[in-house]
Amino acid sequence: MRKTLALMFLASGLAAAQPNGILQPNSTMFPGQVTFSPDGRYHLNFQNDGNLVLYHGERPLWSTQTNGTYPSELRMQPDGNLVIYGHGEAIWATNTGNSPGAQLRIQNDGNMVMYSVDQRVIWATRTYNR
Repeated sequence: MRKTLALMFLASGLAAAQPNGILQPNSTMFPGQVTFSPDGRYHLNFQNDGNLVLYHGERPLWSTQTNGTYPSELRMQPDGNLVIYGHGEAIWATNTGNSPGAQLRIQNDGNMVMYSVDQRVIWATRTYNR
């Protein structure tokens, strides 16, 4: 299933989240898209209801609590800010915009972490080993 989803992202021609669980600068996820940790045990689901949820299997570990907002996209911006947009406005953000080139990683330990270009942690869900 993981390979099928990854192929769907690639076939769509969109700058979607990478199948290895890394959102690079300028990556975009759209409602209904999912990306997995490298080992496949954890996944980040940008749900159609607008909630961004990190799961371990079927168990939610963390969310943006933005369900009901029906956004248009999740964008890993070049300035290092991860933002959910809807109707042309920011709905939710990590507020890490002073870190150009940062990337978000869904890790094999269950933690979702944003790293600066010099590999410093600038934001995290703190969901490791859950």
